[in-house]
Amino acid sequence: MFKLKIKPKAILTICLIFFGATFFALLNSPLAEASSSAREWKPPGTLYSSSIGLHLYQYTVTFRGKYGIYDDRGFILYYPQFENIVEIPSSNFALLKNGLWGVMDSDGVIIIPIEYDEIKQLTYLTSRVKKNGLYGWINQYGHFVKTPQYSYLENMGDKFLSACIQNQGCGILSLEGEEILPLTYDGVIGWHNNTSYFSIFKNGKYGVIDINGKQIIDAILPPIKTIKDDIIITQNGKLEGLVRLKDGKTLLEPVYQNIVELNQEGYYKMKSNGKWGAVDIDGNIIYPCKYGPLEIGRMVKKYKEG
Repeated sequence: MFKLKIKPKAILTICLIFFGATFFALLNSPLAEASSSAREWKPPGTLYSSSIGLHLYQYTVTFRGKYGIYDDRGFILYYPQFENIVEIPSSNFALLKNGLWGVMDSDGVIIIPIEYDEIKQLTYLTSRVKKNGLYGWINQYGHFVKTPQYSYLENMGDKFLSACIQNQGCGILSLEGEEILPLTYDGVIGWHNNTSYFSIFKNGKYGVIDINGKQIIDAILPPIKTIKDDIIITQNGKLEGLVRLKDGKTLLEPVYQNIVELNQEGYYKMKSNGKWGAVDIDGNIIYPCKYGPLEIGRMVKKYKEG
């Protein structure tokens, strides 16, 4: 009888070929393709890194329109499953999956469940979240300051938040969630050129509060156009006037077509019937409205110099 003799070397060669073919097949499977991409190819321009609380560099990898995350050692934190990944304050990441958002920290741990309709940066260190039409916000550590309960929530100069609760009112909150102004007004306006005061309105009238929540002027004024230092420009329809903050004194009745601060400190020019005049910060009219805009500027400068 014929006997087939197989040498040990041949057996080893056959085993190596078999295992090599199996490994190659695995590499070409869909899951292995995502894994291989994550471990061997680091896509340029997608490095998320920060010196604040970040233990490992993290990268994104895409596969079939989904995003995954792996670290710089090639270990996969999440296989491609997210529609979007967005960096938010303090090296946290907002993750979008099945149309809903959550938050992952720099270690790859999901700290805010993926169940929110929106996550958006609110200030430098906070992010706004939305669920069932209501807003709340989280701090830079991913912890809730206020769970979603507000019908309106926006920043006011990165120091305060304007918030409203439907059928209750609007007010001002600190970034820590404290009430600076009770939520009892129809609305609150912050001024980008003045972070010391806010204007409030109720029943169609306007007032002013300071950053400590102290009411400077009751809601009795016509609409406020702007606040500059200690002076308010108010509007009555298309006409404008001046009010001084420290005592609420009306410096100019709202009967002028336009009021503009002059470069010379302490003076404003006002327009009536197409002509310009000038007033000081005490409400004293130093020139009546009968000059051109350039002419009144030169006159005020000469007046100031004596």
